[in-house]
Amino acid sequence: VKMRLHLNLTEGKALFNYKKKSQLVNEKGFFCKSFFSLFIAPLNPNFSQLKIDTRKEIHEQIKSYLKFSKFTKINLDGHQHIHCIPWISNILIKNK
Repeated sequence: VKMRLHLNLTEGKALFNYKKKSQLVNEKGFFCKSFFSLFIAPLNPNFSQLKIDTRKEIHEQIKSYLKFSKFTKINLDGHQHIHCIPWISNILIKNK
């Protein structure tokens, strides 16, 4: 069985603890974006903050996965194929 990290940015509670208001999560820390809203997010004038918050969440999920799995190399995919969204793919590629 091939183990992989299944990144999630659309359902459930975020791992990163956002101290200030975020576009990615609601006031209770739950994700509030759909695949489509993440896909068209670069059209939003406040996109830069969403991108920063998304990068933090991805980093937190990867850090948590490595801590619990004890792996040194990981394979990943994304819930609802969010890893296929171009700007999210770029975050993953840059942080490879």
